[in-house]
Amino acid sequence: MCSLSRFGLCVASIVAASASDAEDEQSGIRTRADLDAAIAQLGSKETRSAALERLIPYASMRVFQVGSVFGHSGDAEKDALIGNAAEVIAQYRDFETLSMAVNSSSETLQYWALFRFPVPPFDSDDPWENLLPRLRDLATTGSSQIRGSAQDRLACYDDQRAFLGECLERDTSAANVMRLLYHLDRSTYRQRMSSHILHLLCHDEQAVRRSALVFVGSNSDSAPMWQFNFSGQVLARVLELSRSPSAVERGSAVSALTELRKQYHLRKQYSDAIRNRMFKLADDPSADVRWRVPLALRDEIERPDVHAVLADLLQDESPLVRYFAILAMGPNKHMDELRELASNADKKVAEYATGQLKNLERKRP
Repeated sequence: MCSLSRFGLCVASIVAASASDAEDEQSGIRTRADLDAAIAQLGSKETRSAALERLIPYASMRVFQVGSVFGHSGDAEKDALIGNAAEVIAQYRDFETLSMAVNSSSETLQYWALFRFPVPPFDSDDPWENLLPRLRDLATTGSSQIRGSAQDRLACYDDQRAFLGECLERDTSAANVMRLLYHLDRSTYRQRMSSHILHLLCHDEQAVRRSALVFVGSNSDSAPMWQFNFSGQVLARVLELSRSPSAVERGSAVSALTELRKQYHLRKQYSDAIRNRMFKLADDPSADVRWRVPLALRDEIERPDVHAVLADLLQDESPLVRYFAILAMGPNKHMDELRELASNADKKVAEYATGQLKNLERKRP
């Protein structure tokens, strides 16, 4: 059975950035005249590809709209232009245009073509199946997002199951592996996920391991059908990775342990192991590791040993670490420290602290 909900999962990240000034700069579209000029280029086969590369990012919040949910830029005039652009782009869903896009080297065009690729069954004279070799190529050689999108489209074809099984064995994206397991056997994908995550966590490439750690760490943020109970073997491997020589990997491991702690909080042996590891990581030389520790320990702040560690982090040399220690210990109890951070030279931390102070002010009776 075909399932295309990956596209809904991916759209959020595209929509979030689509209305930014940076994307306006990239597309070169700022006015009605700019938009009309780009739309005019769609009429020519020679310039259609370049025009779509400008128009799709500009109008992505509407081009990749799922159902009736779409984003707004906050500017009514700009939203009208974006809606106009999306309506025009929607007219170019013919085989020739989508074939050009899916065969291009542009990830923007590839993703758009995969998003718009029609779902079988087709009429006997439709040429869409002629593009399946290209979809198989993208399913194994594209970026993780393109691979996943191509795999989702191929899942609409019963005769592609064996190929998707091959993709499952070679893909290094945890999100793609999750979807492939679901496509191949919906009755067992939950039980099988842990072994595949463990495989990725043991991969030779740090980028693959870190991506798997991020996947584990964001488990609670996913829709219920995409949440998993990870095995003790996964927990043991994450504990190992928290000792990585890479601060980036250690930081991602802390986030993963924060999630795993929720699953193992009633199993004393495991919860003690996670807590004790956090105590060690509170002294990590990297602030990018230390700032995550308060998030992992805040639910146990009543424990004297946890409170002592958080109190030490409240005095940390890093303003970001101090900020998260304040959040863990209760912002309303550390107003003076928040005010100090609100004028900190670190602009991002100052912005965070200012926002917290405003929230606390609004909550006052």
